[in-house]
Amino acid sequence: MRATVRHTFWLLLACVVFATPSYAYLDPGTGSILLQSLLASIAVAMGVLRFHWHSFKAFLANIVGTSAAKQEETGEAVDTESESQSGP
Repeated sequence: MRATVRHTFWLLLACVVFATPSYAYLDPGTGSILLQSLLASIAVAMGVLRFHWHSFKAFLANIVGTSAAKQEETGEAVDTESESQSGP
C-alpha cells in the first residue's frame, strides 16, 4: 500500500514538473455551453422540488417545528406522542 502511494506521488510530481504548455483555445461557444448547463441545472432542481413539494414542506415543518405554531394558532395542545402511541 505504501509503495503504491509513493509511486503515485512521484508520478504526479513528474507530471507537474515536466508539463509543457498546451496552448489550449476556448472558443466563444464554451461560455454559452456553461451558461446553458447552469440554467438546465436550475430548471431540473425546480422540477424535482415541484414534484416532491409536499415531502419538502413536511421536512421543513419538522425542522422548524410547525406543531408549536399550530398549538398557538388553535389554542389546543398538540401532543404528537400520544397520537402515535394510541392503540386499539
